[in-house]
Amino acid sequence: MLKKLPDSFLLGMVSGMVTLGLFYFVFTYFRSLLVDHYGNPYLLAAPRIQLFAIFLNILLFRFLVLTLDKEKLGRGLLMITILLSFIYFFYYFKYHHSLIGS
Repeated sequence: MLKKLPDSFLLGMVSGMVTLGLFYFVFTYFRSLLVDHYGNPYLLAAPRIQLFAIFLNILLFRFLVLTLDKEKLGRGLLMITILLSFIYFFYYFKYHHSLIGS
């Protein structure tokens, strides 16, 4: 079934956004369960959840390129992952730390 996926850069970009968001919400839900259970609101604080979501997207990229031989799909997924990661971490450090500017 996965071999029948079209090898399209645009589909890779869309799937990159969808999977990154899906992984983020799954880890956020998992974090909320852990926080409710242990009562520690600092458990898995930002940017750990975002890093886990990025890591899973990179694993998905590797699976697409090496196992399924879908290079264009993988490139689109990787491009969106890197672009959204840079945007997130730029805003995270800009608004939570004084490392970038003042």
